[in-house]
Amino acid sequence: MFIAATANFYNFMDGINGIAALSGVICFLLSALFNVFYSSIDPFTFISLVAAGACMGFLPMNFPSARVFMGDVGSLFLGFLFASVVLVNSFSINEFLVYISFLFPFYCDEITTMAVRLYSGDNILHAHRKHLYQLLVNEMGISHLKVTIFYAMVQAVYGITMLIFYSFSDTLLLIMVLFLFFVLFAFFSFAVRQGKKIPFFIRKSP
Repeated sequence: MFIAATANFYNFMDGINGIAALSGVICFLLSALFNVFYSSIDPFTFISLVAAGACMGFLPMNFPSARVFMGDVGSLFLGFLFASVVLVNSFSINEFLVYISFLFPFYCDEITTMAVRLYSGDNILHAHRKHLYQLLVNEMGISHLKVTIFYAMVQAVYGITMLIFYSFSDTLLLIMVLFLFFVLFAFFSFAVRQGKKIPFFIRKSP
């Protein structure tokens, strides 16, 4: 179920230029670094590095302007691969929590969007354009460049922070940090959906 959910989440988030590829670079690179510094160098470490390199090579063709698109096959595969890396290398709940933090903005966006749609009485099986990143681009008119970089920054901060806290070997601490990250993302998502002005995303007047 985790693999299927992650693969589909990754696919659903591949809706603006660069977001899937740049997120792939970050999540796979962080996964490889986690193995090198805290676990062991295994085949999935090299697979993660290859995947990060592939995403990095694809990025110039898809960001900031898209000449080539990843498509469903590419995004589903990246989601499947990342979920596989997580499950194969998670020998404890602590490791699992750290690994999922490497793609946490994607999980947060999907979960908060699903919650909003359920609350609104929408059929969550129907296609929609209500993800946070879609609202930022389509409703607020923010550029693909800015939104993609924002997601990448949040993803990197979440992942690196969890890598640091992992050294304390405290499961409750990791859960609390991850929960705090989710709450912050949820509040930000709620603010955007309520039409609040977000400083980083305010467009300059022509």
